[in-house]
Amino acid sequence: FEVRPSPPPPPFLRYDLLAPPLFLRYDLVPPQSFFRYDLVLSIDNDVDFFEVGRRSPQGVDAYMMAAARAWAVEVPAFLKSPARMLGTPDFESPTNMGMVWLKPSTAYFEEGVALLRTKLFSPELGFNNSGRPRDLMSPHMANTLPMNATRLVTLNTWNIVAGASDQGLYTLIFTMRHNALQLTKRDDYELHHFWSSSKPWVRQGSCLPYFYQLGLIDAPGDEPDRTVPPNILPTPMGRRQEGQCWPLFRKVVLKLTTDTKGKWRWKCRGASFRVF
Repeated sequence: FEVRPSPPPPPFLRYDLLAPPLFLRYDLVPPQSFFRYDLVLSIDNDVDFFEVGRRSPQGVDAYMMAAARAWAVEVPAFLKSPARMLGTPDFESPTNMGMVWLKPSTAYFEEGVALLRTKLFSPELGFNNSGRPRDLMSPHMANTLPMNATRLVTLNTWNIVAGASDQGLYTLIFTMRHNALQLTKRDDYELHHFWSSSKPWVRQGSCLPYFYQLGLIDAPGDEPDRTVPPNILPTPMGRRQEGQCWPLFRKVVLKLTTDTKGKWRWKCRGASFRVF
C-alpha cells in the first residue's frame, strides 16, 4: 500500500519513481520471492474480503462456499498456465494493482529495476520513454475488450492513475513486453475494493458495516428498515483488539452516527472485483 505524507502531485502524474511505495510493490517480483513462493496474491489495504458476502442475498455461508470452490480450482489452474500475472482491468489500466496474482520472476524483477534506475518517465512515452501504449501492444491486444475500454488504451497515454507507479510499470513489463497477463473471468466470487474516495475512513466517512465488522458498533447500520444509527461500543466486540487506527476509526464512526443529514453515507460504496 502507498503512504504519501506530502501533498499529492497533479492528477494522475506520479514522478516519485524511486519512492519506497513502488519498491515495496515491486518487491513481490524479485529473486528472494522467486525462491520462496510460487505464487503471490497482492491486495491493497482498502480491499474487503467479506463485504460482498455480507450483502449477498445468498448469505455469507454461500459466499464462503463459492470462495472455497474458486480457490480450489483456479489457483492450481493459474500455476499451470504460462501467464505470470492474473488481474482485472479498471477504467484506467489493463490491471488494477489493488488486487493481483503474481508469479515471481528474477528476470522480470531485474527488468523493472533497470527501468526505475533510469529515472525517466513521461506521460506520453512512459518509463524510459519506451513508447506510447498502443505502439507497444499487439493490434489484437489493443483492440480486445476490456483492454480497449481503459483510459491507457483509448487515449494512448501513460497519464493514468498510478501510470508512473505500479500500474504503469507492471502493465509495461507483464502485459506489453512479455504478453504474460491473464485477465480474470470468474463471476461467482469477488472481493470489494474501496477505491478512491469510497474508503470508509476518508473525509466524512462512509460504510457503517465496515466498522461493524471491526467490532466498533453494535449493528451493520445499512439494514433496509433502519432509521436510527447503531450504538458505538466502548470496547471492540468479540476478541478484537484495538490497534493504532482505532482513535481515527472512532472519530469517523462518531461523525457518521451523529450527522442526521448524512444517512446516505451509512451504505458502502466502491466496486467489486473478480479474484480469478
